[in-house]
Amino acid sequence: ASVQERIFDMDASTRKKLLGAAGMFQREKGVTAIANGEKLERFLSSDSIGLGLKDYMSVFFKADGDPRGSRMIPAALAKNCPDIVETMYAEQGRLMKLRERYVACRMAERSCAVLHLSYQIISNFEDGKHQLGALDFDDLIEKTAQLLQKSRQASWVLYKLDEGLSHILIDEAQDTSPRQWEVISALADEFFAGKGSEKYQETALPRSLFAVGDEKQSIFRFQGADLQVYDEKRRRFGKDAEDAQLRWDEV
Repeated sequence: ASVQERIFDMDASTRKKLLGAAGMFQREKGVTAIANGEKLERFLSSDSIGLGLKDYMSVFFKADGDPRGSRMIPAALAKNCPDIVETMYAEQGRLMKLRERYVACRMAERSCAVLHLSYQIISNFEDGKHQLGALDFDDLIEKTAQLLQKSRQASWVLYKLDEGLSHILIDEAQDTSPRQWEVISALADEFFAGKGSEKYQETALPRSLFAVGDEKQSIFRFQGADLQVYDEKRRRFGKDAEDAQLRWDEV
């Protein structure tokens, strides 16, 4: 049964007590008490599930969803009819549990709708790129990482790049994603190849890694950035650079 059906489907004794409370509300002098009595009676007397449900719930809950307190029941009625107080608060407790379930179900439905819409948008975007033969920023990073790490040409490409590559500058290093760090690592590994040999130290051109970054300025998860990876790379490159007599600078 749906949450609305479960709200409507109360036992006959409870419905009778609440209808009695509705009649007592309408005999009060206050405008609010009379209106609430009418809301209770309209819902409880209806044969249609959901008819007057919103008004019925408003008797027990505020607009922001918080349960109403002592003002839910007129003061004079609360003083003279404790059984009505018990009935109203018992119903409020029952509705609170069902309302929590209703909110959870609605959230799940809306989340599914957002995920479905997002999937369609991403699918259309990917189809459009494929038709145009276009690549976006993430595609460039992904394909570059694959080229330098897993392709058959990786060794040759790195060899050719290493011939003209002496310095790597990493701007906004704290917002560099793990996949981007893989590209940087693939390029920088050639800096440290043979780092322990005397011949390397005598003949190698000066090389450096220069990172501009500050953890306190990180836009967390921006483009997949991960400060833990940033810290790992900082320690790794700093140690390698020290062993190889290269420069690892960080601002």
